[in-house]
Amino acid sequence: MVDPVKVAVIDDRNSLTARNLRESPLLRLPAELRNAIYELVISGHIMHICRLYKCTTCKAKNTSGSVIHCNPDCVAITKTCRQINAETTLLPVMLNTFCGFSYDILSSLDSLLSQAQSDSVESICVLANYRLSLKGYRTLLGLKKVKIASALRGIFYPGTTERIVANKMIVELSCSGAGSHVEIITDKELQDICSGWLKLP
Repeated sequence: MVDPVKVAVIDDRNSLTARNLRESPLLRLPAELRNAIYELVISGHIMHICRLYKCTTCKAKNTSGSVIHCNPDCVAITKTCRQINAETTLLPVMLNTFCGFSYDILSSLDSLLSQAQSDSVESICVLANYRLSLKGYRTLLGLKKVKIASALRGIFYPGTTERIVANKMIVELSCSGAGSHVEIITDKELQDICSGWLKLP
């Protein structure tokens, strides 16, 4: 038997969708122009990942499990309506950089993202520490850029940790056939990435 309440809700949603397509200035634009706007709004952000190593926000809120912190502006447009959500669902993971400790990144992406989203991740920044794990990064099929930094600066000769990690990452990613570019970032870039999120020595 058909539930009249559910039918009414579906009809309301369909009429709202039709009205949005007809009246929304953004949705009336050609797809190429909308995609350019989405890219300008969504791209260029750092998405910080906390799991085992908590940032000050996670420590204060006593959060458990995996958390991805990002600028709310980065994902706000994806929540405006169903049509825009459908068009932009993969863009936040494609156009931004995920940053965190090596173990946290992979386990968090596995637990928080769908397979399609994981396959769309293009850029990561790996902070190397004493619990370094690079196994599994080959499963990120869309990965194009990897930045490496050491959270152990001052303990080892500067650059040594990063070079070792970069070489191991190149070996790991070569198994997937992904054409990823691996680079070591400078102290200044590391401070910019971690500012307001994580205190490093």
